Amino acid sequence: MALRELGYRDVRGIDISEEQVEIARANGVEGVERADALPFLSTNLTAFDAIVASHIVEHMPPDACVALLRASAAALREGGRLVVLTPNAGSPLGLPNTFGDLTHVLHFTATSLAQAAALADLEVVHVGGVSPDASGGGVKYVVWRLVRPFLAAALGSDSRYGAVVEPELVGVFRPTG
Repeated sequence: MALRELGYRDVRGIDISEEQVEIARANGVEGVERADALPFLSTNLTAFDAIVASHIVEHMPPDACVALLRASAAALREGGRLVVLTPNAGSPLGLPNTFGDLTHVLHFTATSLAQAAALADLEVVHVGGVSPDASGGGVKYVVWRLVRPFLAAALGSDSRYGAVVEPELVGVFRPTG
């Protein structure tokens, strides 16, 4: 719905869970179907301008994660982008989400997310954190703006991506070929 409101016309969604598909449909989301991501992407070569993989990669063993990222790259049209969202194991704020779900197999930092992408022949466009914004409520935003510099200084930087201390990581990638 949000993407359509922004002007995108051909929006499709998949989820392996029938329950999640039904929830999406009940909330007015069209073009959603139950499917396993890897076979779905493998049968839709060069079909998409953008792919958003939201909270998928942390549920897979390393080989399956890299295979999914490779299949995503193959499903992108020229100039396309893959956006990956996952909990941030490199931040104390991300640890409850990272380790609080028994189904999480992988635990990503900014560096390890970039490494997984590199193994799948994807180039990093951006790796960073998802920060609270002012639209979600002023108090959370103000507290975040005050606390973030201290948290970043305390944790330091583990990579060329700087001190990514947000609870959620976002990686934007493009195929190398």
